[in-house]
Amino acid sequence: MIQETATVNTILCLGLTPWLSGIKDAVITVVAIIGAYAAISGLKTWRRQLRGNTEYELAKRLLKTVYHVRDQIKYIRTPFISAGEISRALDEEAIEIDQNDPLQNRIKTRAVYNMRWNRLLEASSEMHIELLESEVIWGRKAKQLVTDLENHIKKLYIALITHFQVLEGKIKPTEEKIRQNDEIIYDTGGDKKDNEFSNGIRKAVERIEEFIKPRLRL
Repeated sequence: MIQETATVNTILCLGLTPWLSGIKDAVITVVAIIGAYAAISGLKTWRRQLRGNTEYELAKRLLKTVYHVRDQIKYIRTPFISAGEISRALDEEAIEIDQNDPLQNRIKTRAVYNMRWNRLLEASSEMHIELLESEVIWGRKAKQLVTDLENHIKKLYIALITHFQVLEGKIKPTEEKIRQNDEIIYDTGGDKKDNEFSNGIRKAVERIEEFIKPRLRL
């Protein structure tokens, strides 16, 4: 009887061993597949998060530089010039004023506007650094965003050149031309809708915001 029981157990063990081995292999295979899927899925999620964070930081930096350019344009167009600003401008330009020079006010004014313009150039350079990376991430559309803003900067530069040519008697435009030029040079802080140039700057910045702000959502 004992011998028969042992024989039966042996037969059962021999019969179960291949079956259990098959289950074990199947389980290991399934676990490996699940692990691989989880790893791939996790990698994709990590990549999406990394790209999202990269775009968020880039969008934030770019918009900040755009606002800086906008503010420097506004600074250039400020009609008021303080004594402190004149002093800083003369120091930066290394200009010594002869108090008996009848042209001293013109020299001071030009020095101030040179200083203001240099601030705008610095802000514009910062913006273009961010635009280079933006073009890599978002394509040429990102670079084209600032075209309108840059066109307004060019208009401002031409208006300033014209302004000083008038002051120096090099050209004599009509009163209407002078008025139009002054509207570009000066921001009096009134209703922006009454000033075509101010309104153009605002719209140029708004178009940039429309592209960038959706990318500021993580």
